[in-house]
Amino acid sequence: MCIAHASVIDDPLLLHSYPAELLRTWKEEQLAEHQRRREGWPITSKVADEALLASKGATISIRDSIVHLGGEGGRVSGAGGGGGGAIGDGARAGRGGNGGRITDADGKPLPPEELEYFLISGGIPAPGSGGGGGGAVGPGAIGGDGGDGGDGMSFTVEVQPGDVFGIEIGEGGKSTRQPGQHPSPGGDTVLRHRTAAGELIREYRVAGGKSAKSGRLPDDWATITAADLEGGFQVSTLMPFTTCDFYQGRLHILGGAWEAFNVPQVPYDAAWPIICIVGWEKLEPGHMRGLQICLTNPSGEEVSRIAVGLPQAALSGLSYIWPVMIGATFDCEGFWGLHVQSGKYLLSRILIRISVEA
Repeated sequence: MCIAHASVIDDPLLLHSYPAELLRTWKEEQLAEHQRRREGWPITSKVADEALLASKGATISIRDSIVHLGGEGGRVSGAGGGGGGAIGDGARAGRGGNGGRITDADGKPLPPEELEYFLISGGIPAPGSGGGGGGAVGPGAIGGDGGDGGDGMSFTVEVQPGDVFGIEIGEGGKSTRQPGQHPSPGGDTVLRHRTAAGELIREYRVAGGKSAKSGRLPDDWATITAADLEGGFQVSTLMPFTTCDFYQGRLHILGGAWEAFNVPQVPYDAAWPIICIVGWEKLEPGHMRGLQICLTNPSGEEVSRIAVGLPQAALSGLSYIWPVMIGATFDCEGFWGLHVQSGKYLLSRILIRISVEA
């Protein structure tokens, strides 16, 4: 029932007008009508094949329109966020986030009938939904994953006169503004049950929405193996630069190989253009190889990550170049690390000192 009609049939003064048998009859009729309408929805394999043949060779043209590649955040409390879209040859959309768990006070999953009531009645809403993944554009681009939804809890508790309940709402997660930057998760929501004298009886905690890490490698990409390293695979160049250009097959770099980066104040948002060049003597074909370019703060915490792929077509040569952007909120002075990894292997690492301009 919708909220308005549910309140009518639950009115104590009207209970005699809506006996249980009448409500069951309404439900059976509604389900029967749904099934009758549903029979017209599916399409046959033949119709699907005809649609594919008719679409073969067709092009899609989008003009004077705004295309939103970013995934949407979950629209229901505790729902996972949508993965980010991607445009480009071989581009991949991000993975959608998982929904949050809904449990009782002891962390056990709710029985199906209680879970259904929790969801349709409005219950105690979960702390929040997962955020949407960021979009990506370019050959081999990978959209960001959607964040997982926050958890929910449903329970009953015995209350004595004078008991006090205090609730602490977790801070919402922060979105990112820089390429490859990891978003921050939402904070936990905490309910504390105390006696009238202030003694804590029990604390109930549910996790806030999770943030997805940027730069996840697609499941069908392979990481660099020991055999690849034996075949001479290496990162020959990893450097930030000011600007670059490709001319007659050559890469021209201006203002490269920084050792320091000055900022007007901290925190400060900035994005760095990065050149990563790999080379090899022999690489076996057969699968896309994935690498990750990562940025860490002086404490060693990873704050940003970009995924890049080595396409099969590149194996006809002996090297490959990725010009990418990676950014972060530089919130402290010190040595920030930039490195390239693939699977269990750290392939290259440099340090750049962040300093506030005098």
